Amino acid sequence: GFDTEFKTPNFHITRDHIVTGAAKFRVLSYQFHAKTQDGKEWQGICCTDSNERMSISDFLVFVIGKGARDHGITKLPLTIFLVCHFTRADIPAFSDFKDQSQYLSSVRGTFLNINQCLKYQFECNGELVAKLRVVIRDTMLLTPQAKKSLQGIGELVGLPKLQLDPDLKKHKEMIGKMDEVRVTHWDIYKNYALRDATICVLYIERIIKVYEAVTGKKKVPVTLTSIGIDLLFKSWQDDLQINSLDILGQEIVKQRYFSKKKNYYIEKNEKVYSTNAMYPAQMY
Repeated sequence: GFDTEFKTPNFHITRDHIVTGAAKFRVLSYQFHAKTQDGKEWQGICCTDSNERMSISDFLVFVIGKGARDHGITKLPLTIFLVCHFTRADIPAFSDFKDQSQYLSSVRGTFLNINQCLKYQFECNGELVAKLRVVIRDTMLLTPQAKKSLQGIGELVGLPKLQLDPDLKKHKEMIGKMDEVRVTHWDIYKNYALRDATICVLYIERIIKVYEAVTGKKKVPVTLTSIGIDLLFKSWQDDLQINSLDILGQEIVKQRYFSKKKNYYIEKNEKVYSTNAMYPAQMY
C-alpha cells in the first residue's frame, strides 16, 4: 500500500503555468505499508527536499531496502502490487510517470495496469540482482458506491482514517498546510500519512479473500465488476459445463508478432470472435 502527501501551489493557476510546468504540486513525502505473502509487515516514509521527486524504481528500492535492513527480508518477490486509493492523485507524483504512462490504462479516471505490467531490473555493483514485475491497483475501483472514500473503506476494515486535529475545522486548515504540519507536528504528520497506506493493504487483502471465496482462485482483481464477470464464467463452466468461448462466440487463435525487444517473431494466443459471431444477420 502506498500514498503521497503534497502541497498545491499557493497562487492562482493559469494555462501558462500549466504549459511551462509551474503548476506542479510539491511532493512532501512518499509512504508505504508493505506485506509479504508469508505475513511479514513493515512501513516507512520518505520526505523529499524542495521540488525533488522519486521515481517508481527509487521508491521500490526504498521499500525493499528498509525491509531488508530493519526486518530481515532476504527474498525479493517476483511480482509487487502497488495499491493506493485514487491513483490519479498519487501516480503522477513519481518522476518517471510520463515514461511509464504507456504501460498504464485509464479506468474511470484512475491509472492502473490491465494488459501490461511495469518491469524493473535491480542491479548491485553492475550485476543483475532481480527482475521485478510491478502491478498497480486502485482500491477506489474495488469499493461499493456508498464507501468510495478512503475514510469509508477505513471504516469497513476497522481502521479509521486519522484526523490531524480533533477539531474538524482545524483539521481542514491543516490539510491545506501540510508542508507546515510536516515541520511543526512531525509525529502527527507521519502517523496520518502512514495510516492511509495501511488502510489500502487491509482493504485489498479483504478483496483478495472475497474473490477467493467466490471463485476458488487467488487474484488481485481490477474492479468489483471484474469479480462478477469471473464468477459468471465460473458458473457457466461448473454449473452448465459450457465453455465461455462458445457462449460469447469466440475462439483462441495464434497470432504472430515481431518483437523489437527480442528481435524475432513470437506467437501469442488471443481471443477473437468467430466468423459466425461476426456475421449472424447475413447468415440468416
